[in-house]
Amino acid sequence: MGRSLSAEDVSSSVQDSKNGKAAGLDGIIYELWKVLDARFRAAPADARGTLVFDVTDAMRKVFTDVEDYGLPEGSRFAEGWLCPLYKKGERSEIANYRPITLLNTDYKLYTKILAMRLAMVASRVIHPSQAGFVQGRSIADHTKVTSLLLDLAEADDQDGAIVALDQEKAYDRVRHDYLLKILAAFGLPPRFVRAVANLYSSAHTSVMVNGMLSSR
Repeated sequence: MGRSLSAEDVSSSVQDSKNGKAAGLDGIIYELWKVLDARFRAAPADARGTLVFDVTDAMRKVFTDVEDYGLPEGSRFAEGWLCPLYKKGERSEIANYRPITLLNTDYKLYTKILAMRLAMVASRVIHPSQAGFVQGRSIADHTKVTSLLLDLAEADDQDGAIVALDQEKAYDRVRHDYLLKILAAFGLPPRFVRAVANLYSSAHTSVMVNGMLSSR
């Protein structure tokens, strides 16, 4: 996890991305990165032997700079734009809107690389009681266990209760400083933790309402 990024890491992230996804503020879609990557792979040099533009290596250099030094002031690399979609109820209540944030595709390509690296060790550091968001696990297993416990209680004529808890706005409640300490406590390489910290420290969101974009 702590090794430097390679052009192959970037290329794999590009090829694994899905077409037809909305772009972020820079307007660049995944398909453009795929075309540029495929063009270089098909012909790394022109008829005169001059190397053509290698987009994956260029992105590798950018991503490596982000890991090592963070983002420069004013960079919009980690900036997203949020579109509040009305769900139901009173339109003046913000709770009745679903926030959808669109991020730049190069940013998502980089975070996908980090996510793939994290997935390699997640099952070893996250307790088996958590089934969600861990590769190789399924919440269907927990559903089955719950069903079996109900059958057991009924067969033995035992009293019991099931408590279901759902924390409101769970993602919004995560403290970034605490998260970084957890990553370090789990023994993740300092380079990986630093990369996550650099992204969080530079993240901003603007809100799009009636075609107008707010300030950060």
